[in-house]
Amino acid sequence: TSLRPSSQNSPPEMLVKIKDAEFCLPKNYPASTPTSWWTRWSPPCATWTPTAAEAAPEEHAPESLWRSLGYFNLFRLTAATVFLIASAVYRDTSSLFAFDQRLFLFTDALYWLAAIAFVITHRWRWLRFDWLLTLQVTVDILALTLLLHASGGQRGGIAIMIIVVLAGAGLVGRGRLTMFYAAMATMAVLTEQSYRTLRFGADLGEFIAVGTMSIAFFATAISAWLLAQRVLANEALARQRGIDLNNQMRVNEYIIRDMADGVLVIDPSGAVRQFNPQARKLLGGALALGRPLAQLSPGLANRFGGFH
Repeated sequence: TSLRPSSQNSPPEMLVKIKDAEFCLPKNYPASTPTSWWTRWSPPCATWTPTAAEAAPEEHAPESLWRSLGYFNLFRLTAATVFLIASAVYRDTSSLFAFDQRLFLFTDALYWLAAIAFVITHRWRWLRFDWLLTLQVTVDILALTLLLHASGGQRGGIAIMIIVVLAGAGLVGRGRLTMFYAAMATMAVLTEQSYRTLRFGADLGEFIAVGTMSIAFFATAISAWLLAQRVLANEALARQRGIDLNNQMRVNEYIIRDMADGVLVIDPSGAVRQFNPQARKLLGGALALGRPLAQLSPGLANRFGGFH
């Protein structure tokens, strides 16, 4: 008999090897209990099979992150399209591009083309996830800052879109680099405000609004990071509970397999969900998972109906 710790990626347990057979022992397994007693009732160790996302190297993001990034791309395309439609329909009345209409239209057209490119190339995954997300957020912040300048600064309301982008990037990236994105957005809006002040003599009091907006950037980034950590913790808990449930099901399976009596597990509809070899011997080779009990043994089906 030899004891060795389970691997780093395995459930918290010990592996007991007896005659080339491995059995699972829980971490709190009492040393005074004979090993033969546990191996009599325990199944071979339920080896944890990692998912594709868990088995992948660290540089490969899980599929769920890429799916979220795809939705983020659709949001970007929708926002750019709405700006284009607004600039065409309300060309002479909208305050969005009251300061520099030509710059607004040119920037929004480039932003729309970039959004189309991100949507089309999404399945190619031509960059690592973090790099691609950073590139897209950089494009968002640059384009929205230029649109902010073309609409006359904070009064245009474009800065709210930057907050939405930061929140989306924080949730899509599971909290990674959110503070960097907030700092990048802060530098962008401060640079824009400084340029408008030096070049066009904008009111210095507008820096107060810019500072308040910068605080909102970091508050959004922190909130997104906290929500992302909560999501990651829930995913880890669900994964661990799935492993525990799988181990428990295998324990039950091996316990009833070696029983001298026939054991059937029947669901409320009367279909067979589990059975042991002795039950197959008693009911014949027609016994199979999912078959109605009434087809196998009408007598047992009647007894089960009365009991149920």
